[in-house]
Amino acid sequence: MEAPEGFDDMAQHCIDNHDDVMRHGSSEMQTASRMLLYALAEEIRRREQADPAANDDEP
Repeated sequence: MEAPEGFDDMAQHCIDNHDDVMRHGSSEMQTASRMLLYALAEEIRRREQADPAANDDEP
């Protein structure tokens, strides 16, 4: 299963911006960023389980 065009870029942008949110955002924004990162991790895990070839770097 191929990642939709742009998913990896979107995920990387969210990860990159998390530090700024944690430094400068309100507590609500920080909570939202943590929740977003958790949702991204779950989606990445789901995609990897659906496509074993996505883990081709593992022995």
